[in-house]
Amino acid sequence: MAEGRLELAPQFERVVYHEPCYLGRHNGEYEAPRGLLRAVARDEPLEFALSREKAMCCGAGGARMWIEESIGRRINVVRVEQALPLAPQVIATACPYCAVMMNDGIATAGRDADVTTKDIAELVAAAMVRRATPAH
Repeated sequence: MAEGRLELAPQFERVVYHEPCYLGRHNGEYEAPRGLLRAVARDEPLEFALSREKAMCCGAGGARMWIEESIGRRINVVRVEQALPLAPQVIATACPYCAVMMNDGIATAGRDADVTTKDIAELVAAAMVRRATPAH
């Protein structure tokens, strides 16, 4: 995208971005995914109140996906509850563990009919403008 080799046509509305911990807090990359979301969304992407350095982490990259919660509430449910007041159509992330977590949270909330989870790569692929190839 930075080189102008991808042409994207905005396809999505009401996209909220869930910050993956390895991309964000561990590697300090906060702007690149937001730039991609601005390119694929018809409106300004939404932000969780807890985002960037303060984003909530599911811990799945550290194998917490396989550990049952023993105190408090399940992170996937809490995170989806934080998203729903924003009325998102899409919860975007850039982590396969986060995608599973958010999908489960959406299903638990009974909102899988009107809210979906997508990886940013899926959103970019769907927004790519297909160009006709010149005949040789």
